[in-house]
Amino acid sequence: MKKLLLVLLIPWVSYGQTADEFLLSGKEKADLRAYAEAIVDFTKAIELAPENADAYYFRGYSEYKSRDYNKAIEDLSKTVALDVDYSSAYFRRGLSKFKLRDYTGAIEDFTRTIELTPEVVAYINRGSAKTKLKDYRGTIADLSLALELDPENTGVYISRGNAKLKLKDTAGALDDYTKVIAISPEKPDAYIKRGNIQVTLKEYNSAIADFSKAIEIKSDDADVFYKRGFAKTKLEDYKGAITDYTESIMLDSTYTYGYSERGIARENIEDFEGACEDWRKAASLGHYASAQWVKDSCN
Repeated sequence: MKKLLLVLLIPWVSYGQTADEFLLSGKEKADLRAYAEAIVDFTKAIELAPENADAYYFRGYSEYKSRDYNKAIEDLSKTVALDVDYSSAYFRRGLSKFKLRDYTGAIEDFTRTIELTPEVVAYINRGSAKTKLKDYRGTIADLSLALELDPENTGVYISRGNAKLKLKDTAGALDDYTKVIAISPEKPDAYIKRGNIQVTLKEYNSAIADFSKAIEIKSDDADVFYKRGFAKTKLEDYKGAITDYTESIMLDSTYTYGYSERGIARENIEDFEGACEDWRKAASLGHYASAQWVKDSCN
């Protein structure tokens, strides 16, 4: 009986997968985004090699991709317990904490990542966590470090400009958005953001030029047509404003402010019937001021 048992066990020993083979199989499945199947393989790797930091890391990575952030943190913590210099594990754990709104914990992990491997993405994510905590100066500092490593990164300039706006540094924000335009003139976002600042500075012609460029690049954004129409209203170009507000409404029939502002522009060219029609529509969409205008000015 003992000999028979030995004979039966030999094929299993010969063909059983090793921890490294399960690890490789799991990575291949993770590459195909089959994360649930990958987790099964990484778990088997851990059972065979419980001191394998990579197995915990990749299981944590797959759990993160599966949006199971608490389990991801647990496995990534095991990873760094086994290897205190495992930079990717700190970074991924920071991302998981960020998703769970533990921004202070995320900052700690991104800081450790930077100490080990000072890469652009770690500075960007630490800056994002600081933004969530309203530490805008800290955000600017981190994004500036990111730009030292990657001076052509337009997304970082946009984010830094946004942080500067929070600190009311409009000149600094304008400078950052202008840098984006110089690097990637085909992207509409920087034109829109720069145009928004121009409106607050009452530089309406400059704002119109920026909104027009954004529309030239991407002509299906109702909000940009509205913004350009608003700037034209400020310059008393009411007919031009009406054209833009109409475009915004054509792109989005529920665009409340398009109706309310078009009503104002129509009132200014003495199209009172059209104004009342627009205000009634805006009121039906929940715009309180338009409802009051209907009550005060329309029969």
